[in-house]
Amino acid sequence: GIANIRTGKIDGPNGEMAQAILSGPSNPLINAYYAEFKLAQGNLVAALNYAENSNALDPDLGLGYLIRGKALLLLGLEESARQALKMSVGLDFPTSQDYITRGEIFAFLGESEMAFSDISQAIRINPNQASFYHTRGKVYANMGEYDSALAHLNTAIEKDSSVGEFFITRGVVYDILGKPDLSIADFEIGKQIAGAGIPRPDERDVAFFAVYPAISSIDNKANLRLKLQIVRKAQLGIEHNDLVRPSDDNYLFALQVLAESYLELKNWGAAADVLSKMIDVSPSTLEAYRFRGEAYLALKQYAEA
Repeated sequence: GIANIRTGKIDGPNGEMAQAILSGPSNPLINAYYAEFKLAQGNLVAALNYAENSNALDPDLGLGYLIRGKALLLLGLEESARQALKMSVGLDFPTSQDYITRGEIFAFLGESEMAFSDISQAIRINPNQASFYHTRGKVYANMGEYDSALAHLNTAIEKDSSVGEFFITRGVVYDILGKPDLSIADFEIGKQIAGAGIPRPDERDVAFFAVYPAISSIDNKANLRLKLQIVRKAQLGIEHNDLVRPSDDNYLFALQVLAESYLELKNWGAAADVLSKMIDVSPSTLEAYRFRGEAYLALKQYAEA
């Protein structure tokens, strides 16, 4: 049952996951895996409780601290998340992906040295995993080290050329480096791969794919020029892709990410425009009205300055 907890398998109250929890409440690994399951469900409080149980049972189990750090970060408690993750440094993880996960969070928190250490460890364990090189490339790009970013993105694409996100990220870096032809070529490839993989008739994930680099490659510590480039590309992808329908939940989500990015960049006019589109699509989204009001106020203050 332990393995099925990590893969999220559950067959009702008598399923293997439930049986594992009932039979092993004092097993730290079971608690860590169940915490991860609860985190995936969005139940952050339960995830935090099970992760803390895991570490109380075994202070040397790194996975418990990792899940705890992720839950705390999602709760907005960055410093507590940082402390939890640092407690896991030097402890082993079950999989190479766990090192990548911690590395990505360390990168988000501005802990670049620790981020690179984790990503390098993941690559040592699994040197053929293309996504690990992509992750390292994104971290380099966020730091403004674009040549190093390109080297790792190239390696990711050499190892697996079927992932559109790899081309999108490289296209952004090419754009920043003033290579528009290469940038456009990569974005076209990324778009084609995304289109080929969209299940019909649902036509899902198009808006999410268009905006994905904006939420996976950048954060509040990122290089602002890189963020602006990514956000602009994301907006073009949303507005000019005929598969994106305003009635889709993904479309509203994409607009939300764009608005948040423009607000962070203090591009008040662009933020107000995107928020207005959100209100047109979903008039009951009260947060959009509040943020649009803040954007309008900032524009007014800027004009009077």
